[in-house]
Amino acid sequence: MFSLRNLFRNDINIMTTEEILYNEIKEFNASDKRAWMVTGDRYYRCENDIYNRRIVRHTESGDIEDKSKANNKLAHGFVKNLVDEKIGYLLTKDYALKCDNEEYIKKVKDVLGKYFQYTLTRLGYEASNKGIAWLQVYINEQGQFGTMLIPSEQCVPLWKDNTHTELDGMIRFYLQTVYEGKEKKKITRVEYYTPHEIYFYILNDDRLIPDIEQHEGGPILHYKKGDEGKGWGKVPFIAWKNNHLEYPDVRFVKSLVDSYDKSRSDIDNFIEETKNLIYVLKGYGGEDLAQFC
Repeated sequence: MFSLRNLFRNDINIMTTEEILYNEIKEFNASDKRAWMVTGDRYYRCENDIYNRRIVRHTESGDIEDKSKANNKLAHGFVKNLVDEKIGYLLTKDYALKCDNEEYIKKVKDVLGKYFQYTLTRLGYEASNKGIAWLQVYINEQGQFGTMLIPSEQCVPLWKDNTHTELDGMIRFYLQTVYEGKEKKKITRVEYYTPHEIYFYILNDDRLIPDIEQHEGGPILHYKKGDEGKGWGKVPFIAWKNNHLEYPDVRFVKSLVDSYDKSRSDIDNFIEETKNLIYVLKGYGGEDLAQFC
């Protein structure tokens, strides 16, 4: 359970909102949860751990990579196949809405837009590979309702309850390429969403500073209706969970995939080395076999 409003403060040890947000980002970046998100995405792309395998030789000065040995790296796309089959079964057919008022259903579909089925499919992939997916809702400059899938590894949810059903806030952080004069550099932008407002920061070393390029750092309300600012009254992010544990699919099969990758690669290495070690020696007149080698 997390709430900035409920944090204990006193005159001796006071943390600013910016310090709290920075600590949450730092903790999330180092967490097992985010590490599995990255792993799930890698394994779906068939970038398995086998690609990092090194064949080493033990020496007195330490272990060194033995490049004379065969080191075939056979990665298998089992995770991709499993996720593709799952999404194909669950989210291939168009979604259906049921209501006695047909006119109401038509209006809801018009608001969601004709590409919402594609958005649902993408949410399915994101949740399967990363444990949880996030759909942000917004009003665009034309005053139209829109939704946007935000990469899960960019989102730090601040939950109100231990069952993770209601948000107290959301921190989103992401890298962006900008130009300073003629120099191109990357900066980390941070957005903090509350039920009514948005704050904007830049992560500078180990602290957050207001991002004056983004609405002078905020806060601003979620959207405008005409010239009047409005807030949703809720944090404008919707969670799509892969399961109640918020675990990605890869977490349940990774050890099996790694074992299969390793065993198949070992077999391939053995076959390659066996071919290279078979010699037929005929008519050799030398006395020292070492001279032949």
